[in-house]
Amino acid sequence: MKEKLKQYAKELKISDIGVCEARVYPELYDILSLYDTPFTAPPEQRVSPFDFVPGARSVIMCAFNYFSGRTPGNVSKYARGMDYHTVVKEKLAALCARVEADAGAFERYIFCDTSPLCDKYLAYQAGLGIFGHNHLLIHPVYGSYIFLGGIVTDLPLAADAPLEGGCAGCGRCAEACPGQAFEHGFDAVRCASYLLQKKGTLSEEEQAVVKHAGMAWGCDVCSDVCPHNQSVPITDINEFRPTLYDLCPDNLRSDTDFRTEYGGHAFAWRGRKTLLRNTEIVKKK
Repeated sequence: MKEKLKQYAKELKISDIGVCEARVYPELYDILSLYDTPFTAPPEQRVSPFDFVPGARSVIMCAFNYFSGRTPGNVSKYARGMDYHTVVKEKLAALCARVEADAGAFERYIFCDTSPLCDKYLAYQAGLGIFGHNHLLIHPVYGSYIFLGGIVTDLPLAADAPLEGGCAGCGRCAEACPGQAFEHGFDAVRCASYLLQKKGTLSEEEQAVVKHAGMAWGCDVCSDVCPHNQSVPITDINEFRPTLYDLCPDNLRSDTDFRTEYGGHAFAWRGRKTLLRNTEIVKKK
């Protein structure tokens, strides 16, 4: 079944696939308690796949290369193509359908980003990458330009081993970070990407970070300067080829214009007002 999984993944343009054991991950408690933000669930909801599939035996983790080149723009590379939540879940559902045709019905829980489960840690356990100093998972081929998706299942699959080695440790991400989020470990609320998702009025200090980043949505700085990302191949996943590079304030003046122009991108969930605020901060003299 592992070999079939790899073949199916290739046919579906899933960039890489690995498997880890379904178990409770108590080692995550202390780590997760250090990085609490409004976008994260409590640690106790994030450490057990059995909360989603009680009889789980394996977690299939998949990586999806979204790198589409280095064309400048005020939208992060990950949001320039189709909404990855939809694309990844569709591909994982198609993968499950092929497995079910071979192995019969099985229990599964498909997740991509919005689940409480720690996708980066599970992907690490499944041998899909190492952790960078910027807290992103770095794949040996696709660098940190990857989406992650997973399937908790009751299928008994042989687990892969975590990769050996680690981050280059050059410190370029810390030096280049617009919010200097790495001064003391990692302060998520100083990350420009976090601030651009935050609702309401930003403080003067927060606005300065956003203006420094020069982005209306997301921040690619720590990925763009990373030495692990300098030879990443262009994605072969058509849905992640760019249709957008810049957010235009003129298309953020009404909800109708916003939905028409941007409804298919990963930032649409945050709504028009936050995006309009971001573009106005960036364009200030």
